[in-house]
Amino acid sequence: MKYESGQGGVYTFNAGVKMTITAYGTSGTAANENGQPGDIAWRYEPRNWSINPSGTFVQGGPYSADFTVNKTGTYKPKVEFMLQVLDNGVWVDTGIIDTQIGKDMAVRSDSQTSPQTGDTTQPLMPFIVMLVGAVALLCACVLHLIKRKA
Repeated sequence: MKYESGQGGVYTFNAGVKMTITAYGTSGTAANENGQPGDIAWRYEPRNWSINPSGTFVQGGPYSADFTVNKTGTYKPKVEFMLQVLDNGVWVDTGIIDTQIGKDMAVRSDSQTSPQTGDTTQPLMPFIVMLVGAVALLCACVLHLIKRKA
């Protein structure tokens, strides 16, 4: 199972951004009741997916779906695969479902795209305090010089 973002992220996405989930099944052959290798062809076909929202893949493929997650949070994408066997050239469902769970997918809001430093200090206030102090010091120096000459 593979999922990718329309914005190039790996596992973190912005809310409201179109994303695509793509599932890949597997196939092979197995021995029959008599132990003959390769007599039974099987495959796992992707059927349903869920993240938030959920959906169904088109049988026969393609096994991709576009979706958008609008709520922030952490999600685990899931895909259900149906085990099928080849019977006289036709794939037949066995009723056995294998559910695969992907890696965590973090969905954040646009306001979370820039990291916050936690510093909410207003830089203007310290500057004003320093300016008032410098003016007071300058006035004290000028008054001192005036008193000294008098």
